[in-house]
Order: sequence, then C-alpha cells, then structure tokens
Amino acid sequence: MCRLMMFNRQFALEHNETELADIFNRLNSIQGGHGMGIFLSGDTPKLVKGVKIKGKRLAKEVYRSLVSNKPFDYGLFHCRLAGPAGSICDENSQPYYDVDTDICLAHNGVAYELCNSKYDYSDTELLLKIMAEYGIPHKNLEYFSGVFIGTNKGVPFVVKGAEWTDLHLLYHEETGAWCFISVPLYPFNRSPYRTVRIKKAVWQGHNVDQIYVDALATQYRSYPVQRFVDGKWVEEDTGLVNETFTPYIPRTSAISSMTDKEWNEWEAEHDRQVDEHLENLGE
Repeated sequence: MCRLMMFNRQFALEHNETELADIFNRLNSIQGGHGMGIFLSGDTPKLVKGVKIKGKRLAKEVYRSLVSNKPFDYGLFHCRLAGPAGSICDENSQPYYDVDTDICLAHNGVAYELCNSKYDYSDTELLLKIMAEYGIPHKNLEYFSGVFIGTNKGVPFVVKGAEWTDLHLLYHEETGAWCFISVPLYPFNRSPYRTVRIKKAVWQGHNVDQIYVDALATQYRSYPVQRFVDGKWVEEDTGLVNETFTPYIPRTSAISSMTDKEWNEWEAEHDRQVDEHLENLGE
C-alpha cells in the first residue's frame, strides 16, 4: 500500500511551504519510503519524482509554480511502498505522466492481474500506457484494486472501486479548496475543512460538490452543500440530515511536531468519534 494526495490550487494557497512539506513527509513515513513524486497540472505541466527526493523539494516545486506567471491548477502527490510490481527505482516512482496524451496517473494498491515478476515495470505504468494508447476511459479503473487519482487533459479524476482502501475528502466550503488524501492529516485546524471518508467513487471535474454530497449521504449525512454561483456561495437543500460532525483535531499546528504517541492517540480518538457519530445517526 502507498499513500497519495490530490489538491487544487486554492488548497496550496491556504498552507505554507513548510506545512505542505510536513504533509508529504508524514504520508511517506506512514506507508512509503520507496520513492516520492508530484505532478503539477496546468498550462506548464511538471513532473518531479525519485527514490531520494524529499518532501521539502516537492513542496518547493509547488510554491515555485504558485508564484510563476502560469501557476498550476491541480497537484498530485504519491509516495511508494514497493509491492510485487516493479523494482525500487526512480522510473517506478509515481505519478506517471504521458506527454503525448496529457494523462497523469497515480495509484494506491496493486493491480495483480498486470503483475509479472519477469519484467521490471509498474502495474500503474502499464495501466497508463493502455489508457493512453487505446483511449480507455478512466472509469474502467474501478475494476482494478486500489485508489486511482489523475488528470486527463487538465481535468482531475478519482476512481475508487473498493470500500476497504483509504481515501478521504477535505473540503473548505467557503473558499472551495479541496484535497483528496489517503489519511486525513492535519494542520488543517486553521480553516474549517469538512472531512468525509470516501467508500466508492468515480469522479471527474473541477468542483467536488457532487462527490462531497454522495459521500455524506452514505456516511455522515451532514452539512448542507454550497455552490459558487454568480460570484457568491449559495446554500442548497440537499435533503440530508443537517447534523454537524467535526473530527477531533490535534492542538499542534504542524504535524511535524507530533510524536508517534500523539499521532496514535489522534487516530484512536478520531476513529472513536466517527463510530460514535455513526451510531447516533442509526438511533
């Protein structure tokens, strides 16, 4: 299992370079260590990845793009924990990007159907080549194990065909900032991010409204949805139960300052509050 993350430009603008580097390094420390990478999608796409690359370097690339004349639109981060597909090397680090078709893909999981120990290639790389050469829609990725994030000609997408893999959506209703992430890390306590756990999803687009509502409808059934219409946020009735749920957030403002004990305590408390809230909804 690997860890991954996809975010829009607004999300990056709401966090400084140090915080973003901390997030990358924390994800890598949870399940990674065999290569990190980031892809910045936009008018001037850029891919940086490798076995020895650190979170600080990747965060610097993000903010270098933010201050440029053509800042990125979406960022895709991946840290690899090597499995049966492909050796540990720079080439097998993710994300993967096909320049000719402008498709980027990152994967948390293993497509066992495509693994062959005789050849040194990644199952994710092979899937990207199939998509690029034959024009296969990304929706078909739901038949393979794991979580897929990517962009197709600048349009982001998420495919999650199984419930057991980890994926969460962090969504800032006021600013429109969003982030799909394997583990809902914080320091997002400076802004009121809503957190939902994604069970299954096939999504593409520039706004997360619909996947946000769908996730809530199957789990927490809380929060009205807001859409940005004519320059302002408009609240719409979703028919969902308007019950609030705010997961426990550590007091620390930077995850790098959390000890392993503090991190384990946060995970336990977060899971306890989620279970308690779901039990209350079922009463």
